[in-house]
Amino acid sequence: MTDISDRADERASDDAVNGPARHAGRRRWLPRVDGTTALLTMAMVWSVLLAVAGLTPRWLGEEADTGSSLPLWGHAVATAGISAMVSIAAARWRGRRSGPIPVAIVGFLGGFTWSVLVELLQLLDDERVADDIDLRWGIAGSVAGAVAATIAVTRWIRLELAARIVMIASVVVLVSGAVVAIAIPNDPGVVEACPAAPGLAADPVASAPLPSGAAERVTDGLVVRYDLEEGGGSSLVDSEGVGPPLRYHATGSPSWTDGAATFDGTGGFSSIDPADELAERMRRADAVTVEAWVRPANITQAGPTRIFSMSSGTQESAVDFHLGQELDAFALRLRTSCTLFEQTTTPPVATAGEVSHVVAVYEDGVASIWVDGELATRRALQPGDLSNWDDRFPLLIGDEATGQRSYEGDILLTALYERALAPAEIGRNLAAGPDG
Repeated sequence: MTDISDRADERASDDAVNGPARHAGRRRWLPRVDGTTALLTMAMVWSVLLAVAGLTPRWLGEEADTGSSLPLWGHAVATAGISAMVSIAAARWRGRRSGPIPVAIVGFLGGFTWSVLVELLQLLDDERVADDIDLRWGIAGSVAGAVAATIAVTRWIRLELAARIVMIASVVVLVSGAVVAIAIPNDPGVVEACPAAPGLAADPVASAPLPSGAAERVTDGLVVRYDLEEGGGSSLVDSEGVGPPLRYHATGSPSWTDGAATFDGTGGFSSIDPADELAERMRRADAVTVEAWVRPANITQAGPTRIFSMSSGTQESAVDFHLGQELDAFALRLRTSCTLFEQTTTPPVATAGEVSHVVAVYEDGVASIWVDGELATRRALQPGDLSNWDDRFPLLIGDEATGQRSYEGDILLTALYERALAPAEIGRNLAAGPDG
């Protein structure tokens, strides 16, 4: 393979002798790049702007999940651009002393270092953690950018032209991203003008009354129910026939106990296709109830880890609903027409190794969570309906779609209602048990 520096030296000599005559009278449409300084400066500007774009919402205290605001593909594109610029700069700087492999390695290290730093910067916020999946996409982008740039300057494109192309492309991407971020709202389905949050009743019912005799589960308004009584295999079926079949999305299969699936923090169940029919049905509702029977393996898991959800990732705009566990508490996150992302969290009520009946209810702007028949928490939200639920998300049990929030413990049952269950109905389901 021709040495990069040989080709650069030959072209530089040719430009010195014939350049003035060849370019006489020609208008330059690309800026002249005189050295590595401009490339490295551009790489630094690119890195800082992307880091700010990804992390500023977290540092401003907006309600959001862990991880940066950049989507996964954004990490790959960012690191690819940085790696390409560093690779070309390295090719110019190393001259005769290096071949294409060292140049590609230097470029990869440039993008990889940025990706690692972005994840580490999130640790400055005590409530955030670095996401390994973001780092993996960053590594992929670093490899792609470094290899593509090295091959291009080795085989096809002059170093000077490659440098100009990469710099101009970087400016175009940054400007386009800024225009898109300003011109396009995060979620067009969110209503901007909504009534203020209602006041909470002074004396709510604090305990769900239990039926005097044998209890049967409430079926009025029930949309989906997964009993998790398969006892084996790697798939789940909705007993109501509305929810999509779910498949285990990790290597192997979950372990099964009597009437429950055991999750060890490495995977969960997900619908293969988006749960669009379910989302369409829930859009017509103005209230919702999410129910689960669980046995936490510990009270150290956080995220929250996902028990039952319809979502596609950890970003604010990637959730219709999810019921999860946050340390020794349970949490509900919900999208409504007035709020893109709201989280309601209970006080410490979860106990490792003990079964809990968790019911989250939203109606008329009030979210409440009941645990074992007791009202654990209530929160007033702006009153909205579910008309802006996104039909592109999968239905999930035991993990997030990205594999970042795996549950640890047993899940015995999950259910979704298109209305708010009354306290007496919550008591009925509690008395019926997970096998009722």
